[in-house]
Amino acid sequence: MLLGVSVWIRLQLSESPLFQQMKSEGKGSKKPFRDSLRGANLKLMLLVLLGATAGKAWWSGTAASSTRCSS
Repeated sequence: MLLGVSVWIRLQLSESPLFQQMKSEGKGSKKPFRDSLRGANLKLMLLVLLGATAGKAWWSGTAASSTRCSS
């Protein structure tokens, strides 16, 4: 259901004039996903991924230790 709603919303949107101009001039990226993972973007994505993973591991560890019985 969520996929259907998101597709419907996307179909209701129109492209910006700047994007339409870039597309008509052929200036758009041929492989946008690959281009987004190059250089500084790749480093930033890895930093965010590792930071989120480390935060989850820390949070899970503190939650587990707080539920232990101290007898």
